[in-house]
Amino acid sequence: PCVRYRRGEEECELTWSELGDRVARVSRHLIDRGIHPGDRIGIVSENRVEMLILELAVQSIGAVTVPVFSGYPPPQVGYVIRHARPRMLVASDMRQLDKIDRDQHDFVETCFCMDASEASRAWGAVDFDTLLAEGGAPQLEYESRVQEVQPDDRCLVMYTSGTTGPPKGVCLSHRNLISQQKAISLIWNVSPEDAMLCYLPWHHSFGGLFERFTALYNGCVLGLDDSRGRDMDRLLDNWRRYRPTIFFSVPRVHQSLLNRCREREAFEQCVFGDRLRLVFTAGAPLPAGVEQAYRDHGIAVLEGWGLTETSPCVTVTSPDRSWRSGYVGFPIPGVKIRIDCDQEILVQGPNVMQGYLDDEDATARAIDTHGWFHTGDLGEFTSEGLRILGRRDGAFKLTTGEKVHPQRIENTLVNESPFIGTAVVVGSGKDFVSALVFPDFGVLRNWAEDQGIRAPVLTEDPAVKELFATEIARINPRIEVKYQRLKRVILANRDPSLERGELTPSTKIVRQRVFDSFRHETEELFKEEPSVSVIEIQDQQVAGGVTI
Repeated sequence: PCVRYRRGEEECELTWSELGDRVARVSRHLIDRGIHPGDRIGIVSENRVEMLILELAVQSIGAVTVPVFSGYPPPQVGYVIRHARPRMLVASDMRQLDKIDRDQHDFVETCFCMDASEASRAWGAVDFDTLLAEGGAPQLEYESRVQEVQPDDRCLVMYTSGTTGPPKGVCLSHRNLISQQKAISLIWNVSPEDAMLCYLPWHHSFGGLFERFTALYNGCVLGLDDSRGRDMDRLLDNWRRYRPTIFFSVPRVHQSLLNRCREREAFEQCVFGDRLRLVFTAGAPLPAGVEQAYRDHGIAVLEGWGLTETSPCVTVTSPDRSWRSGYVGFPIPGVKIRIDCDQEILVQGPNVMQGYLDDEDATARAIDTHGWFHTGDLGEFTSEGLRILGRRDGAFKLTTGEKVHPQRIENTLVNESPFIGTAVVVGSGKDFVSALVFPDFGVLRNWAEDQGIRAPVLTEDPAVKELFATEIARINPRIEVKYQRLKRVILANRDPSLERGELTPSTKIVRQRVFDSFRHETEELFKEEPSVSVIEIQDQQVAGGVTI
């Protein structure tokens, strides 16, 4: 088996030979329909086996795939399609077709629908199954097209998450993607004996490039998890069925998974059975408690750093070195990094993108004349590897003129306290630094239950506020620069939301949208006489009464 997946409750699998046959069939039909090298094909779909077949088919004949996040609302779907201008569109079902305004996309010649129905046909979409049927271009023509594809030909336009502005189309070549896997194969032991459980969305580089191609390159079994990282019961059910040896995830889902394991012994036995040997994390700093929980079960934890523009991986940690929060390891083989005078991390190597689609100015700003890609991330290189300090464009100044890098503070808060799920630091143009804190509600509810707290809104309970006041006071001394230590915090009464635009599809915080959603709360933080919802942080005391 190459891919294992579910149709509702039915378990299905696709062998390697079946995958190859279906990729060839779709390729031949695309050639027959006039798709040429360099033509773009947009895909609006959840992770599913048809999407895998389609992307490999498009890329194998020299054309270019443009995956679009299936969770986007119509305006964002429309933006990506208008910017990419694909000749052909493929949607998973009628829900995705309904997001597409045909009148705005006259450059799209044909639309296909994977879950075809009378409604999709009435909309104007062709059944995707027609691409899987016998026929199409002659076999020799197909083989010739495959042979003509060159390493530096473009194969993918992947759009960034858009945390600081409209998403940009990152143009990647075959060499970009395969160089990454060649490098990883030199330092990791991944084989056809391994199985992976994949929920990370394929429109994003972590899942669509790094995880998926790691499985394909090394012959692993790829188990498609339809939980999308949100439904833990479904994820655990899929885990039981597919029994992964390797699990790639963002920290938020690692945390949720471990919380469920603590709740029920059966879940813990399912996850930490005799198969799981390695977990990988990226996208945000991993809390130290999560790493410890895996290590207690003898599971190696590896962490990496990179961007869509670097295909995506630049550095990874090693199982031979002790894990340390905030440190993301050393460059993978063939890739170089340097730290400039402003502490920005620069990257050079075969994994660096060709540029941004139809944006020469942005490309010139990102890649200098010597081929160094300017990542916008700040860091320092140490004997323990690269340490990420935050985003260059997120810094702000206090009224004193002192510069604050909020991500450093946020990472410290999340890493040091199991009760903090996410934090957003504020204080631009203010006298001091404060934060909007999103609790880890799973951990907080367990704590409240142990304390006998039954408040209808946990974040308004005095004991909960006291807990967070104590936690922040304990953590403050670990923030190296004194003026960046928190004076006040306020608790959010819910998690940040993808639907509200506060999270990107890769679970990164969209800071401006959070500020818009919680404007009243953040304004309270800086009032002379704030409301009772604001938590004042006292200086931590140590023995002898010395204030830190």
